[in-house]
Amino acid sequence: MTIRQVQQFFSRDVFREDCIPLNASERSDFYKLLCKGIEWNATDTVALAANQPALELFLQCYHTFLRALARTHAGLAAEEYIRLGNMFLIVGKFPSARACAQCHLRLSPPSSHEEVPAKRIILLARQCEQLLQASVKRIEATSNTPPTVVARLVAELDHVRSIAPLSREALHVQTGILVASASYSVLIEKLSALPPPLLVDAHVCMALARAYDYTGFTVQAMDVLRKMAKQSPVVAKELQRLQNMVDKRKLATKMAEGGHFVQAIDALTLCLTLDVNHHQYNANVLYDRAGALLAAGKEKESIRDLEQCLELNRSHALAPARLRAAQVQAETSRMHNQIYKEQRAHDKHVKKSSLPSVFFKMGSCPNLAPRDQVKAMHDRAKGTDERTTFHQIPPKFDVPDVAPLVDLYTILGVHATATGDEIRKAYHRLALQLHPDKCQDADAADQFKGIAMAYSILSDATSRAQFDTVYNSSLYST
Repeated sequence: MTIRQVQQFFSRDVFREDCIPLNASERSDFYKLLCKGIEWNATDTVALAANQPALELFLQCYHTFLRALARTHAGLAAEEYIRLGNMFLIVGKFPSARACAQCHLRLSPPSSHEEVPAKRIILLARQCEQLLQASVKRIEATSNTPPTVVARLVAELDHVRSIAPLSREALHVQTGILVASASYSVLIEKLSALPPPLLVDAHVCMALARAYDYTGFTVQAMDVLRKMAKQSPVVAKELQRLQNMVDKRKLATKMAEGGHFVQAIDALTLCLTLDVNHHQYNANVLYDRAGALLAAGKEKESIRDLEQCLELNRSHALAPARLRAAQVQAETSRMHNQIYKEQRAHDKHVKKSSLPSVFFKMGSCPNLAPRDQVKAMHDRAKGTDERTTFHQIPPKFDVPDVAPLVDLYTILGVHATATGDEIRKAYHRLALQLHPDKCQDADAADQFKGIAMAYSILSDATSRAQFDTVYNSSLYST
């Protein structure tokens, strides 16, 4: 039944007050048949919820008709008031339900056995009203309420909704309590059991989406919002907000995967300000930022982010492994740095020239070798070049003789994922330090040629791609 059909039904003359005969004997059978012909299917809550606006309009019109009918057909009106009062209870119109029961008591003879249903309606209506009023007052303080108190409030509202399954007010109050107390799993369970028509409500839709999103099911949350986005601007705005959060995190993750760690860290830091109460989202963002910080050589900051991630989400599957990796890398960097300091002190003591510290910048470039390893690589490469000829005697066994590969990234002191600007800046910095006119070391000229050769290869995209192919091949993998 639609609202239009209800309007057409009650627009007939038989429902008009001036058309109802003043004499009770006139057309009494007609109105009895008319009232009995109206059947209330109170058990089919799905059908009632699907047509709830039309149902509420029908009940209001029928209530008005019974007021006029009670003047001449008191007995018939008294019976219908009981049926109408029960229907008002189902839809959650508690004042109207009490009014119907009170009208029945006025029209019924004293000490009638029919007083029991009317008194029951009055009692249930008052009980539901009191529980709703008390629950509304407690919503603001629910965030600090113990779980046992929240469970009791939810049980009381379940009792109200068992009496009035179509009550929007009871549903909104219960939803508000569960959202305020962050009982999202219980909220999902409650709302998933509702008839689908009751979910076509902006407040209920927003609450269900919040519950899904805050428990880590963002895709389901966005699906719920899309069903109501066209009907409610508030829901559409919430959908856009969630989509914005997802897109910003995805963009920051792509930056980190492309080697742009500084930009990724800034973007992920911005993501943390989008929703400070969203523990699942913020935990994932902290995990992503920890990975970018670790790749950038900031182990302490990475460890701090991972610890915060586990505080927000103790069940995070990948955070413990990354935390362990960050701790190992931090300890390795500390040990390498200590070794480097000791080596430098020894070189000063024996008055031996040391290579510039840029070749051993631990922390920011975890793949760099110590000073002595860099020098050994130069010596090994130089010795290989002197010994290599085009006419070598083949080995006795078919074992390939692989020449050592000079690590051009190590020579420039940059990471293998460094950008062109970072390579150019590193070259200019080393060129100023190792220029033969400024550096008096014996091997300064050779080192200057080495960084020039490394820059000429790494600054060219084609040459760098060819070098990376060899650099990352299985022949030189460690």
